[in-house]
Amino acid sequence: MINFDDSFKNQFLYAKSILDKYGFKATFFEVCGWIGKSSERKSWQDIAALQQDGMDIESHTMTHPNLNTMSSLPAALDYQIGGAKQCFLIMASIHQSLHILTAKDGIIQQSSVLLLNSIV
Repeated sequence: MINFDDSFKNQFLYAKSILDKYGFKATFFEVCGWIGKSSERKSWQDIAALQQDGMDIESHTMTHPNLNTMSSLPAALDYQIGGAKQCFLIMASIHQSLHILTAKDGIIQQSSVLLLNSIV
């Protein structure tokens, strides 16, 4: 599996052309709240183009927090996970279900996983 995260524009500008050249597809884990916020981040048009070219778009939360610090805050965790899912469905017109979530640094405590199971 080839994947990218954090919504950097250079992934769209440079990595996509290399993927296309060699016929590879990748998963792009996007931080919904960062998209279109600066020239260093992808735009919604970039996200749509990736999806139209067969790339997988998945969630990397709304604002990229450490989810482990939210295990006792169900509303905040719901915003980061559920809010990001809704953001992608509405803003990017993602016509696929978001199946995968990646946590910041790829590490998540069991207490956060249990809470995630109750809201997703």
